[in-house]
Amino acid sequence: MLHPDLYDELAQTMIAGFDAGTLYARIDEQRGLVWQHTAHGGHDDALPRSVLLIASVLQQHIDNGGQAAWRNRNGIDGILWTDENQWMPLADIGVNKQIGFYQLSVFPDQRNDAEEPPHDTSL
Repeated sequence: MLHPDLYDELAQTMIAGFDAGTLYARIDEQRGLVWQHTAHGGHDDALPRSVLLIASVLQQHIDNGGQAAWRNRNGIDGILWTDENQWMPLADIGVNKQIGFYQLSVFPDQRNDAEEPPHDTSL
């Protein structure tokens, strides 16, 4: 279930722009999570919708001095936890208010506060 503290106004605005087709996000190892207008092209490295919220949370963590850095390994975006020298692929990262960031594949039964409810496509 999505934790409201994680879904701040900036994340809401940017993800709404993604859903509207006007923005996309990508990872730049130097600048971090970068949002760009779709009119500028460059969609080849766009992040999928499924990781936008956790990417936003991770960028907030980095911006607040967290010991992590964006790294791409073999074409896969992820985070390098610099204090532990451990890399995790972005699609395999969850966050929980009690335990912090964790690897989804290692703790599949742990609640992920950054998991969004499924979108209703029946409308």
